[in-house]
Amino acid sequence: MEKIYDYTIKLLRYVLKGDVPDLPNDVDFEKLYEFGRSHGVENMLYVGLKDLKIDVPKDVFQKFYYSYLMSIKIDTLQTMELEKIGKAFEDAGIDYIPLKGSVVKYFYPMPNYRKSGDIDVLVRRNKLESARAVVENMGYKFNYIYENHGVHYEFTKSTFFHFELHRKLVGDDDRSQALLSKAWNYAKLKDGTNYTYQFDISFLYVHLIAHLAKHLCSGGAGLRLFCDIWIMQSKNMIDRNKVRIYLEEANLLEIEGYIINLLDKWFLDKKVNDKVLNKLELFVFRGGSFGTVSQKINMASFGQTDSERFENKYWRKKFLSYFFEPLTYMKQKYPILISHSWLLPIMWIYRLVTIPFTEMHLVNKRLKEYSMSKNSDMDDLSEIYRIVK
Repeated sequence: MEKIYDYTIKLLRYVLKGDVPDLPNDVDFEKLYEFGRSHGVENMLYVGLKDLKIDVPKDVFQKFYYSYLMSIKIDTLQTMELEKIGKAFEDAGIDYIPLKGSVVKYFYPMPNYRKSGDIDVLVRRNKLESARAVVENMGYKFNYIYENHGVHYEFTKSTFFHFELHRKLVGDDDRSQALLSKAWNYAKLKDGTNYTYQFDISFLYVHLIAHLAKHLCSGGAGLRLFCDIWIMQSKNMIDRNKVRIYLEEANLLEIEGYIINLLDKWFLDKKVNDKVLNKLELFVFRGGSFGTVSQKINMASFGQTDSERFENKYWRKKFLSYFFEPLTYMKQKYPILISHSWLLPIMWIYRLVTIPFTEMHLVNKRLKEYSMSKNSDMDDLSEIYRIVK
């Protein structure tokens, strides 16, 4: 896979920086597509392949092309939807701040290059329920309250619209809580609006670092999140003096150093002889956007006692949760539970009975990942965990 990793970085470097790469001729383009898709960057790989006139098998090239077209469609729909949400919040007198991808995408050569799975917005804590009512009046279906990455409500409307309504950026036990809990202090009202705020650009940068670190701690962070940091660095958008102060308060100075060194290696050919950095690079490549189950299990196990790790309590909990999912998830698979939640135990049994016929390939995949997690070298991850925790 090293050739795939290298090919991907060179194409991203061309798309985001303009460096024309020297590419090998014997790459497996199917694997390149799957790897790019796992990191949410296959649409940018298409741009590089097309511009450089790389001879890609027609069937695989069509996959890249379709992903690129879909990125345009989804970006357009999400942009229009955020405008509607923003107008609704303005009309209701609710302060809000667009977050992450919906902001940083405008720093890319084209907004659709930066794929986003969600529309994220921060509101003041005392306006959370009011904002929820506005969103539900727009046709969004409330799914659940998500405790990780700070408390937020998650909603869906159609295939393309996943909306996250945050009341804070991170949880109270997060390393960066000291800074990010004061998010509104670093936001200013957007010109021409009454309730739409935007972050100070240096604070936005530090929030993206914190978000990336949280993903790494959870098991993996895709190349897409690293590209966000590179874009902001390369355009000299941030005030390094302010950023350093923010990073120190957020306890993120060390991890930002590793991220920058990794980006310098990828985009500037900086030679780095650092064992930890090399382990982090492989961890990122292997994990995709959210990390493999194996990586998630092993990273989570560092937060356990020795006895819990030995007994694989985390794995058992994770594996059983696949079969016995909570009501909020089961409602999506079995709509009858929306009006008859008392049927949940029966639907669990139904799921157990039908899995061998419908999802056995996923069970086998998880068993394989469990075996990999037991046999992996935990020492390779311990230093990464120390940095990102």
